[in-house]
Amino acid sequence: MAKKRIAVIGLGRFGSAFCRAARGAGLEVMAMDSDQGRVHAIADDVAEAIIADSTDPKVTANIDWRQFFAVVVAIGTDLQSSLITILNLKEVGVEAIWCKTRDNYHYQLALKVGVSRAINPEQAMGEMVAAWLGHPELLTRQAG
Repeated sequence: MAKKRIAVIGLGRFGSAFCRAARGAGLEVMAMDSDQGRVHAIADDVAEAIIADSTDPKVTANIDWRQFFAVVVAIGTDLQSSLITILNLKEVGVEAIWCKTRDNYHYQLALKVGVSRAINPEQAMGEMVAAWLGHPELLTRQAG
């Protein structure tokens, strides 16, 4: 059985961590960023690493997105680039788009332009930590 393929656009802290975790979960990952250093840093941890600007419609038009069951837009700090990337992906027919958002405004905009799922990592982690603290039996000492 072929591995499931996923694409990740944006290789900051979230995108890079996501790529590594996805690979660890048995997914085949294609990673993309316009920053050469970020792409080189992740290249050994993914199946394919591409230096490209996802805000350029020519770039998104030249990739066969049907090979991926989902695309994660992990551009969290640049709202405009994130939204343009989402619109470019929608334009070429990508349906399963997940988006990392930086705040509630970005979250709401991502949903309005049609992402499948918007994620605010800080909010999600805050909720998770609160749940852990509400259940002391789940807490273990973490070395750090």
